[in-house]
Amino acid sequence: MSRIGALQLLNQTVAGVVNGAAVTVGTGVEKAAITLTGSAFGGVTPSFTVKVQHSFDNGTSWIDLVTMTAMTANGSETKFVSEDAGTVVIGTSFRAIVSAASGSTPTALLVVTATVKD
Repeated sequence: MSRIGALQLLNQTVAGVVNGAAVTVGTGVEKAAITLTGSAFGGVTPSFTVKVQHSFDNGTSWIDLVTMTAMTANGSETKFVSEDAGTVVIGTSFRAIVSAASGSTPTALLVVTATVKD
């Protein structure tokens, strides 16, 4: 049975480093489209680096899956991940993190979604 689902990994105004909540995707995910959308940027020269991490042990440990391009202004970016002959295996849980923030009092509304398919 094939499934396609969209998961919201982060939807909040951020002002620094943030660890998003874990979202369980289950086993068998073979492809994921990760989209980052940023808006309402504030402060002086704000910049945010967002990563999506995955876990194979229900969130006990996390591994970087995708690092998005640093977001400095309103816009969006999508990156694609797929399992590749055993060299890339997608975990059973995802989370989005803001791994770096810079600028003077930076703020932004960041939304991260993952569309998964098996």
